[in-house]
Amino acid sequence: MQMSNNILSVVRNKNVSTSDLMKVVAGNVRAMRLRRNISQKDFASKVGIALPTYRRFETTGEISLRKLVEIAKFFDVTGDFKNLFTKREYSSIEEVIKEKPNRERASKNG
Repeated sequence: MQMSNNILSVVRNKNVSTSDLMKVVAGNVRAMRLRRNISQKDFASKVGIALPTYRRFETTGEISLRKLVEIAKFFDVTGDFKNLFTKREYSSIEEVIKEKPNRERASKNG
């Protein structure tokens, strides 16, 4: 799969691997860091991440959710996190009709 800076093109591809998606996110963070002309060392320090952890993130996309949120706060894109898992794309009107209302809890059988 060819990497793209457009995360939506990856997200909409249901066959995308977890690893590819993680690398796209890391690549987007790296691009934002470079646009601001911040070294890896300085950036890691500013967001409170150990430099080896941040380097691994840029290479593999692996990072804890807490640290990823810190990165989002630095770039003032926390709204993206608030919108995760809130919208669903439908492929037909039948899907909309069949969708059940939001539940507070899962059933005991599920």
